[in-house]
Amino acid sequence: MTIRTLHHTAATGGTLITRCIANLDSICLLNEINPMAPLFPAHIFEPLNLVSQLIRSYPDLAAPLRSEHFHNQLEIALKVCRSKRQTLVIRDHAHSDYMIDEPRPSSLLSLLASHARLSLVTIRDPIDSFLSCKKNNWVSSLDFNAYCERQLRFMDDFATIPCLKYEDFCDEPVASMKRICSILSLDYQKECLNKVPAIKFSGGSGRVSDTIERRPRRPIPPGDEDMIRSSTLYREFCQRFGYPSP
Repeated sequence: MTIRTLHHTAATGGTLITRCIANLDSICLLNEINPMAPLFPAHIFEPLNLVSQLIRSYPDLAAPLRSEHFHNQLEIALKVCRSKRQTLVIRDHAHSDYMIDEPRPSSLLSLLASHARLSLVTIRDPIDSFLSCKKNNWVSSLDFNAYCERQLRFMDDFATIPCLKYEDFCDEPVASMKRICSILSLDYQKECLNKVPAIKFSGGSGRVSDTIERRPRRPIPPGDEDMIRSSTLYREFCQRFGYPSP
């Protein structure tokens, strides 16, 4: 069974795109999955998650426990999707791999290496995603140039996978959804763009709206203006992916 995967870092419009995909018929969408993501604090209520509690007790077993747990859960998900005649779509939480601590290659792709897979990467102008992440305190250890370096590392690791810009999705949602469906071999239905409010996921921490449109850029703090203007890595990102340079 072919698994579909979606990949993007935080604050790049991935939740909106994911909600539209989830509105397609016969889709089972598992949201923000990363078996190697940081653990929640021990006091968080986790009645279904034995493995998180085991890892806290036996940290030396963390990586093999996480891998085994993921594959066991994946087999259950695939079994359910086969019985329900649904297509499994997994949305990666790539932010955990690339923006927290030292960046590492995609955990999800590594764990799915033996499975048939169709994948899509989505991106956004790093200025907009950086400002949103900074507001949410998700990149507190990174300045803008370092953030762009992480974005380039992310895109290098996914270089062979088709890529869609969030801005293009907002400007031409119908054409973009048709392209997404073509890439992921899904059946397009025009109604998927009209039912966005019906789907609720974690994520979507920006200026959430049920209207598909670009948002005005957040004000750039005075201390960041020179850093953005002088970032050579931002210019490299713009040149590689067709964004206008400052």
